[in-house]
Amino acid sequence: MAVAILDPELSSSPSKQGSKSGGACSALALYLRWSDRIFDAVIQCGIDTTLSQKAAAAAAAAIAAAESASAAVAGPTASVPQQPQPPQQLQQQDRLILNFVLDAPYIPSVAIKKLAVCLKHADTAQLGYASLEKAMELRPPVVEEGMRVLLTNCGHHERTTRIGCIRAVKKYYTTSTHTATIEKWAQMMLQSGIDSAVNESKRVAADAAKVLQQPVEPLEPGLDKAQEQAANERAIEKKKAEVIQVHRKGELEIEACLVKQAELLLALCTRNMDLYVDVLTAYATAPPPVQLVLRRVVTPLVKSVAATPAKIVPALTKFLAGAESLVLRTIFILSAEGPPVPSGELVNAVLELCDTRGLDARFFVFIANGLTKDEALKRLGSVLMLLNGRESQWNLVSEFYSRLTTPYAGSPSVLSPMELLLELHKMANEGVVPMNRVYEGLLVYTEMRKPDGTHVFSTQVIVAALKILLDEPVVSPLMLRMAELYYRKRSGPAGMVVSLLEKLVERSVWDMSEPVYLSFAQCFFAMQPGSLGLVKQLPSDALKKMVTLLPAVEPSVRNYVNGMNESFREKFSWLLVSHAQE
Repeated sequence: MAVAILDPELSSSPSKQGSKSGGACSALALYLRWSDRIFDAVIQCGIDTTLSQKAAAAAAAAIAAAESASAAVAGPTASVPQQPQPPQQLQQQDRLILNFVLDAPYIPSVAIKKLAVCLKHADTAQLGYASLEKAMELRPPVVEEGMRVLLTNCGHHERTTRIGCIRAVKKYYTTSTHTATIEKWAQMMLQSGIDSAVNESKRVAADAAKVLQQPVEPLEPGLDKAQEQAANERAIEKKKAEVIQVHRKGELEIEACLVKQAELLLALCTRNMDLYVDVLTAYATAPPPVQLVLRRVVTPLVKSVAATPAKIVPALTKFLAGAESLVLRTIFILSAEGPPVPSGELVNAVLELCDTRGLDARFFVFIANGLTKDEALKRLGSVLMLLNGRESQWNLVSEFYSRLTTPYAGSPSVLSPMELLLELHKMANEGVVPMNRVYEGLLVYTEMRKPDGTHVFSTQVIVAALKILLDEPVVSPLMLRMAELYYRKRSGPAGMVVSLLEKLVERSVWDMSEPVYLSFAQCFFAMQPGSLGLVKQLPSDALKKMVTLLPAVEPSVRNYVNGMNESFREKFSWLLVSHAQE
């Protein structure tokens, strides 16, 4: 039959079997009918052989394990019987199917779809995709149909089957005739995974709502109010635990939906990182529970390119609104897993994104050690604006400070700890950033600690900075707040802080700006009783101004004035008279 159908006069395509080749009884029709039957039998034989070999190997392993356990129980003196060798080494691929595909004189491309039956069972999956891959390599006419089978199973529920098919597909990805088809299929699978994950997240939300709507068990009779309250609190905690459990289980199910449909596109990204734009696009339209899972799913991919971030940078510049959190996560991973100092391409891309897309300071916190000194000083104010009293924001600013002031191998620090501290006070003077944000930034600076519990920035740096700030033509309103922090947080000597107050009195601090004099009053109040001696050096109007700015100092100052001799009391008589009138 093969001789007949290969004859130019007799051969024809299956669609023309009814004409020159004689219809259902033609050589071609008979050949296709019998080759189809034989191929079915060959595939079944290959499956049976693979399953029997695996069963034999499993049985041999079980016997060996049992004999090892018996030997251990018998003790070291017992003789260990020699383990029987398995009858035949388990082959990674049964050659029967492949030999038929390669040796058949003619095989229609659609026949290769029959190999899909091997992919249904985990034990025979390797037989299926390995045979497919080899057949596509050695018999090009079956490539198109074989590719369809592989792509269809790139979302298989068994991960080993899925990964095997994805690896086979990746070999053909760079071939121009298949690239567009593979990309389109991968994009379709990702969107399908997003849609399935969205439906799953809705189901999880509905299940959580049902738990909350369930009626609370009635309280036992005879309980007093305290017992009723305790019982109600226990019921609430129980409901919370049930809801948390529902969300945790749902998160795993969402991840399972997403992973099996996204793995093909993520695998292709290792060959073409421009496809990461598709991930960002899908992420932008997904609800928060799905976004959370997708951030975890893409982490291994981003880590794999951390050493060469230039591959992924172009994709980061094309994200849609709504994908900011994934871009931030990507930048974080690239900085954490990549070189100690981020590459120029990454730094420039992030800065450009912040300037053109209006992104906040979180985005350049993790590339801070790649900034120039001028760029770092320019961005410092926007980083301080992140502070709002929350620990998460403190951690971000701490990370920024640490990256700016830490020298890396072959690269000096962007700023020294002294330069950073002086710049914070300069910003307070210029009023670019609200005073409360700058003060919180100083708190972060003084509180940063190493893993061993010691302070990141030494006390010597703070002391040296205070001396420099005191000699500045324009005194920072936060200098004395810093001195107070030094006294309270670093157990600095009170005498040094009082000495700073005294030098400010010599510079007529009451004639400086109101924020500076208020800061002086607050520090004066905090350093009592050691600071009360400065009252004698203050003009009467200056003391009156201090009491007006900070009424809390009045009682202690009045008591101190009462203890002075007559000449000093007369100087501050207004303070005593006002108290007598009250």
